[in-house]
Amino acid sequence: EPDVFWCFSGLISKTIFLTSPTDRDMEENLSYLRALLRLMAPEFYEHVTQHQDGQYLLFCHRWILLCFKREFSERSVLPLWEACWSHYQTDYFHLFVAVAIVCVYGLEVTQQNFRPDETLLYFTSLAHHMDAAIVMKK
Repeated sequence: EPDVFWCFSGLISKTIFLTSPTDRDMEENLSYLRALLRLMAPEFYEHVTQHQDGQYLLFCHRWILLCFKREFSERSVLPLWEACWSHYQTDYFHLFVAVAIVCVYGLEVTQQNFRPDETLLYFTSLAHHMDAAIVMKK
């Protein structure tokens, strides 16, 4: 029991995306995500920032708060969590997962010229229909 407690304690203390973010933490995550999208998905970034509320990236809030739990099946989200917990080259690996989701599934948003509310509905409708293996590969 003591070993399990200290392992869990260490995991929690180093895991940013697992704990409930404060407003400051969420804004920090979204700020980094905006920068990543600007670099790695410039067309998508340009599209969402053209709309008045697009820069808030509301469709990403649930991803960060719930650690992608609703986006993927339980079977496929566990390896994704392990990858995020590994902190592979960054403490913000979960944001690279978010960018990968946008890169794999975001083309529809730009092609259909979705507004921010439609973008939120679109990504919400993809819950449990996204392929975690493809996202992790990306």
